[in-house]
Formats: sequence, structure tokens, C-alpha cells
Amino acid sequence: MPVFDWILLGIGENGHTTSIFPDSPNLEDESSLCAVATYPPSCQKRITLNLPVLNNANRISFLVSDKAKAQIVAVIFLHQPEYRSLLTAGVQPRHGELAW
Repeated sequence: MPVFDWILLGIGENGHTTSIFPDSPNLEDESSLCAVATYPPSCQKRITLNLPVLNNANRISFLVSDKAKAQIVAVIFLHQPEYRSLLTAGVQPRHGELAW
């Protein structure tokens, strides 16, 4: 399993990160480092790192600058009920730090 020093991520308006979208398969598969995901609006195929790879990083930072994403960030920070269903909730570095 690779260990990245620092991963910089963004967040989508639906709470996705990288190309991990709602209903993406194999997000937590530790037997592979990446997966093919389908971008829902266009059905475009994308390659993304799996959550175990992301969570093995020493540091993960989210950079969120779009005002439209403020509601999603509020859900995350306030741990509102829908928080657990957001894919960003799965980003939890095992040994490092998480910064917003």
C-alpha cells in the first residue's frame, strides 16, 4: 500500500471526492489501489484511488472554495444525519491528519 505524504482533495456538490461517486463499487477494496468509476451526469469513465489508499496518507487536506458547496461542508462539520452517507465521510487518515 503506498503512503503519500500529502493528498490535496476537493469536494463535489453531492459530497463526492476524487472520482468516488455515490453508488461507486469497490471503494474499500484493499486488493487494488484504484478503481474505475462512472461520472453520473455524463456516464464518463474515470480512474480513482480507493479509500484505503487515500486513508493511508500522512496528511489529507480538502480545499473547498465554491460557495455552492457550503451546505455540504456544514453537513460534514456539524455531523448532521446525512453525514455518514457522504463519500467524504470515508476519508479518515489512519495515521495522519485531516485538514479543511
